[in-house]
Amino acid sequence: MSLLTAPVKDAAHLMIIRNEDDLDRMIAWSYELSLLVENGDDEPRDLLEVINDRIEKYEEENYRFSDYISPEEMMRHLMEKHGHNQSNMTDIAARPTINALLNGKRRLTRDMIERLIKKYRVTGDFFYA
Repeated sequence: MSLLTAPVKDAAHLMIIRNEDDLDRMIAWSYELSLLVENGDDEPRDLLEVINDRIEKYEEENYRFSDYISPEEMMRHLMEKHGHNQSNMTDIAARPTINALLNGKRRLTRDMIERLIKKYRVTGDFFYA
């Protein structure tokens, strides 16, 4: 059943994510709605935002980034998200060290991770398994 064709009373029930099947359904709907919005249809934009918020909440509660990516990859992700480059990272480590981290030649130390947590205001779960 498509969310867009579901009766209103069923739509609210369909928006709840309890398990992986529900998550997969919501991701599929998000994809469908994204295509509509990308093709110029603004009507589903609010619904897409609600669905994406629910997906994000479920994933935050059920998955840890550290199970899937290295601390160095997380650092790269946070830098990209915030529009930072190596010169913005001198409060974490010297520029040559940041370069080595991003190129896989060094690993983050505990002190660097603690500075990243403070800089980006994230929890330790982003870096520690």
